[in-house]
Order: sequence, then C-alpha cells, then structure tokens
Amino acid sequence: MTCRAFGAPRPEVKWVRNGVTLTGGRYNVQENGDLELRDVGFQDTGIYTCYATSRLGEVKAEGSLTVKEHTRITTFPEDYEVPAGATATFRCNAVSDPSLDLTIEWLNNGQSIDFDSEPRFVQTKDYSLTITKTTELDSGTYTCYAWTHLDNATANATLIVQDAPNAPELESVYCQEKTAQLKWTPKGDNRAPILYYTIQYNTSFTPDAWENAYENVPATATVYTVPMTPWANYTFRVIASNKIGRSPPSGHSTVCTTLPDVPYKNPDNVKGEGTRKDNMVISWTVRRLRFFRLGNFGLLCFCSAFI
Repeated sequence: MTCRAFGAPRPEVKWVRNGVTLTGGRYNVQENGDLELRDVGFQDTGIYTCYATSRLGEVKAEGSLTVKEHTRITTFPEDYEVPAGATATFRCNAVSDPSLDLTIEWLNNGQSIDFDSEPRFVQTKDYSLTITKTTELDSGTYTCYAWTHLDNATANATLIVQDAPNAPELESVYCQEKTAQLKWTPKGDNRAPILYYTIQYNTSFTPDAWENAYENVPATATVYTVPMTPWANYTFRVIASNKIGRSPPSGHSTVCTTLPDVPYKNPDNVKGEGTRKDNMVISWTVRRLRFFRLGNFGLLCFCSAFI
C-alpha cells in the first residue's frame, strides 16, 4: 500500500490499523513509506492509516484493503491421443471471486485461437474446446486460460493426432541375376510408430497389378533383398504401415530385368479327372514360382471308348 510523505525535515512514516501500529512479522514499512504486507488473507480486509510525523506536525491518509478469492481451475483438461479425422474435446472450468468478471480462453502452443478463421475449432458455452476433423498439424499443447483483472490460472493438456505414415523414399534398387536389393528411407511416422513395411512388385506380365513380395518387413529395416524369377521385368515399391493404416506407396524403382531360364519347380497337385465318359481334365494348383504368378491352366482331353 502506497504512502509517500515529503517535507523538511523528512517526516517519519508509520502505519496503523484498528489502533495497532503495524511493524515486523508480515508487515514491512519500506524506506519510501509504502507498506508491504505478505501472505495476505481475508482477515487483512479493512482500513489502513498512514501517519507522517515531523517536529512541524502530523498528517495522515487512509486506504482500504479488500481481499478477493484466487482464480482457480476446477476442471482440468486431459491429454488426448486420436487418429486423424476424429474429434477431440478438451473440458475446462474455473471459479473466481464472485465480485469479479471471469473470462476463460483457450491457447494453442501459447497463442490465442482465432475461432473465426478456424471453423474446426469451437468453444462451447461450458468453456469446452472441440476440434473436429483433426489433422496431424493440430498436435500440440492446449492451454485453458482463466483470468480476471486481478489474477489468472492456467491448465495444459497435450493433443497427439496420429496418422498413417508418409510414403517412404525408395533410394535405390540393386539388380542381380536372381535377386534385387532395395534400399529406402522412412519419411515420417506421423506420431504413430511404423510397425512394418510391405514390398510390392509388378512385372511385364502384369504391368497394372501390384503384388506383395513381402508383407512384414521389420520396421527397423531399410535394406531388403527379394528374389526374382527368370525372364521378366520387375518394378518395385515400398509401403509403410502403423496402427492407423498404410502410407501411400513410394515412387517406383528402376526396372530389374532377369534372363530366360528353366522353371525352378514343377506344378503342384497335378491330377486328371473325367467330367464325361469321353473326356479327361488335367488340372493343377495355382502357385507362385518364387513370387511370380504362373496362372490357371487346364487341358481337356477327348477320348474314344472301345468295347
């Protein structure tokens, strides 16, 4: 509390409340005459009198002290972890002295939210903050800021928006006679760790169809070797997966071309069955030669029966 006295000789200043001179303990009369009161409580509400005295006389001035309730948060926002596109809602409430006007606002990473330019962000009448159609860029710290003209209170919560990974960057493919070695770089997991990679390929036989070479390449791998079959042109790409979903595919590799060669294995489950008295159908199981699709084939034999 301020009390400045001037004169010559310099006056002596003292503070009195309810007839008691205030000195020591929680009270400190500073050199300029001001009264500092520490650990203020409601019991300190009242009238305080400042006396300035010199050998030429005495003057006094009075001031009142009113003690208000602190502003405090009563409902704290909770941390959120949501997939991209979901809705996140932070709840917050606060109280202050009934005689003061209380305002509750929301900050994003320390900055006020412009609700007019961010229609996905809505502050409701109960002071909750709702974010619809969340994106990975919405991740950050959200602060409930409650204030009056006397004091303020804050509470923070973290929003983590998880999305499918970014497409890996396929750096190179090293083509050998029967294998190809792929090397790639992850380009961001969007706050959900990558679980595995999928290596896909197509060939000159099926240029518009991508098939899986390997579906569970470890997340720690960035180099992998895959086998190839003879007499084909191979193109590769890589896809990253996390708990949210699959990334877009990487760019295509350069083409690996293999030389003609004999098949590595005979067809499986070959069998011949007749469907009528005068025919026989030869069939076998659709299988992959390494990971190149052979396709479905059948042979229909028309036979003569002799009695």
